[in-house]
Amino acid sequence: MKRRRTLDVIKKTFKDFSVNTSIHCMKYVVDDECSFWEKVFWAAVLCCVSWAALSLAVLHLKRYSQEPTWSTIITEHAPVNIIPFPAVTICNTNRILESKIDSFISKLELEDGEEEFLKKALPQLIGFIRSVKYNTTSLIRMKKILDRNDYLHTDLILRKIGQTCKEMLIQCEWNGELTKCLDIFEESYTLDGLCCSYNYYGSRFSFKPNYTAYTGWKSGLTVTINPMLQKVHHSSTYATGVKVTIHNSLEFPGFETTSKVVSAGHTFMFQIAGTKLINSQDVKDLTIDQRQCVYAAERPLEHHNYYYISNCMAELHAKNFEDVCGCVPFYYAFSTKPKCNITKIPCIQRYRKDYGKALNHMACPARCESILYRVYTAYSSLNNVSLALSEENERKVPVKSGIRVNIFFIGTHTLLSRTVYTSPLQLLSSIGGIYGLYLGCSFITILEIIYYCTLRFLVNLGWLGRTRMRDKGKWNHCSREFQTDRKGKEIHVIKWNVNSLYSHEY
Repeated sequence: MKRRRTLDVIKKTFKDFSVNTSIHCMKYVVDDECSFWEKVFWAAVLCCVSWAALSLAVLHLKRYSQEPTWSTIITEHAPVNIIPFPAVTICNTNRILESKIDSFISKLELEDGEEEFLKKALPQLIGFIRSVKYNTTSLIRMKKILDRNDYLHTDLILRKIGQTCKEMLIQCEWNGELTKCLDIFEESYTLDGLCCSYNYYGSRFSFKPNYTAYTGWKSGLTVTINPMLQKVHHSSTYATGVKVTIHNSLEFPGFETTSKVVSAGHTFMFQIAGTKLINSQDVKDLTIDQRQCVYAAERPLEHHNYYYISNCMAELHAKNFEDVCGCVPFYYAFSTKPKCNITKIPCIQRYRKDYGKALNHMACPARCESILYRVYTAYSSLNNVSLALSEENERKVPVKSGIRVNIFFIGTHTLLSRTVYTSPLQLLSSIGGIYGLYLGCSFITILEIIYYCTLRFLVNLGWLGRTRMRDKGKWNHCSREFQTDRKGKEIHVIKWNVNSLYSHEY
């Protein structure tokens, strides 16, 4: 009996809610004057519109959680000097010069047979940069010879047998004015070994990148290069010439950068269009998982002052090298861990094969505010006119083997703004609008549901303020209507159901 009474109260409360709620169709489902098939029809309509409203609400929530931001173009004609000129890193693809090997060996104190041995063994140092055939016994012997001559560090050896910046950079121009190459370029460490970089902060902690207000091929950076071609080629990229990398001034060259191998006897134009991405305050208020990017302050690095994907990946690779090999390659000069010697080449090769491509890139999320450089290239054959050397430098490089590189902005830049697709308040308004359109719901509907599920249910159950019965007979509930006459006086009209068995006191 108690269970049956509870079920009757639940049915009565549900009927009261259906009759009085603002939700569409509900009153028709419980209306006694509607036929069975009419109730089925309105129940089906209610289910369909509820499903449609729920689907749209879930779609909005999914869009808000997975892709909460979008980017808009503020202008495609931003001033040229709104972004810094990119860093330019130039590497000779021929990492070891045969002529310099002979000069290097001649200055060593060697025993019988060691000179010929070193001529054959030194090219194995390319193994620090790319996969090569090596002989472990040969590497151990070479290390002993070099250690005996106080060449304990790989980068020091490669400086002796590779091309220096002074030898490679013949003539430099910045915005059409001649300048000394060594005043604007510095030696840098990259994944290709020792290279020469312009406008790159490198190991400098107080650094300000260069800007330019000019566009066109007569502006920007122009460099004439002597790649010092030779018959025997110990290349890091299976190509001859130089590798030119365009990257941000504050990021390690080698990851997430644009590179191009420039062959000898050609002039190359690197035409650059810049894009700057900024964010609204609403984007900053999102979590990292929502915006899928980080700000520099949110992801401090151990060895770099500025967070960029390349800097993060370089540190991550250095840490993994240390875990696998117990040391780091020489080109991760920022690391304070021991540098790998020659005998670690097999381990470096093994790491590059087994672990290098399996690195979790999610460990280095994108930077929220960034500068992107889109690079377009064009080239032509080199001649005395296009080489355009000064009298002082015209004999330093042959036309057939020379290279001229011109890097410049092609026009104004693009400025992008990233903002939230919708704020929490807009999301609430959208979902409220969906349910209001399909079901007629509002904030009051939520209060109605709470009221009928709690207070009204308890009242009907008799636990809170149950109306006293006048007698033991059964009476139905009466309804009171309020009307006003023409003079504004309130008239109480009580409608009694003649078939009622209940009465209420007023």
